[in-house]
This record gives sequence, structure tokens and C-alpha cells, in this order.
Amino acid sequence: MRAFVATLAVLGTVASFTAISSQASAEEETCFSVRATAEARNTERATERAVHRLHRHIADEMRSKTGSRIGPIKTNCIRTSCKATTVVCHKP
Repeated sequence: MRAFVATLAVLGTVASFTAISSQASAEEETCFSVRATAEARNTERATERAVHRLHRHIADEMRSKTGSRIGPIKTNCIRTSCKATTVVCHKP
């Protein structure tokens, strides 16, 4: 019975340490919401241009020695104008 209680105590300590260390690593990251817009005669071309501009901006302006994590790209179009947005996170 004592071994069972000791095992539970050790597992609880390991679980809390893992949770604290994962929160600390998440707090160290800096995240930005990035948006690019484009207009064209049709929505397919406008979407293409907006996504291309978004990728170029991230590649040119948001370089990081530690690497960047890029979230999923979401596009939204109204008539011939499109907007592409994503979240970029990196460690400073």
C-alpha cells in the first residue's frame, strides 16, 4: 500500500513539473498575427497573390535564428479583394 501511495506521489510530482515546464516554454514564444491583402480581376488570382505576399513578408521580415512556427493560412475574399492571415510564433 505504501508503495502505491509513493508511486502516486511521484507521478503527481512529475505531471506537475511537466505542466509547469510546458507553460514556461509556451511563454517564451512571441506570436504575431500577420495579414496580407491583394486585389485582382478574379478571386482565385487575388487569393494567390495574397498568400504569396504573406509568405514573402514572413520570409523577408520575420526571420529568426531559432526558427518560426507558422499556423494555418486563412483567406477571406470580398468580390475581387482577398485577405490572407496567419499566426507566426518564434522564440526571441
